Amino acid sequence: MEIWTIQLGQWRLAKQLDIPLVDTTYASGLIHNNIRWLAPTGELLGNYKSGCINASGYQQIYLNLMRGRWSTDPEWFINFCRQHERVALACYCGAGDFCHRLLLVDIFRNICVKYNIPFVYHGELKRAA
Repeated sequence: MEIWTIQLGQWRLAKQLDIPLVDTTYASGLIHNNIRWLAPTGELLGNYKSGCINASGYQQIYLNLMRGRWSTDPEWFINFCRQHERVALACYCGAGDFCHRLLLVDIFRNICVKYNIPFVYHGELKRAA
């Protein structure tokens, strides 16, 4: 599995490079079991944006959310890793900003290690300056 992260607004770059894009946003992200499966909840996102929680609190809550989704359907995560040879995880956060897509990279890395799936993270996909 090769993973990149990308701002959703840069989707054309992923398309140009023939890298499948997976939307991980609360508003329009990938749906599984009627849930935006890789997205934070609206409450979590709102609390972070309003300053009610900091990045550390967001990280803890988001990771617990993903652990719960893993316990609900671990096969979905394993199959995601096996079926996506190349993928760009997208959301609206800026390159270099704290973002849940970076947490997802670590989640998928751990799954790949556990299930002996080759894994490479290539970093943020962005146009050359």
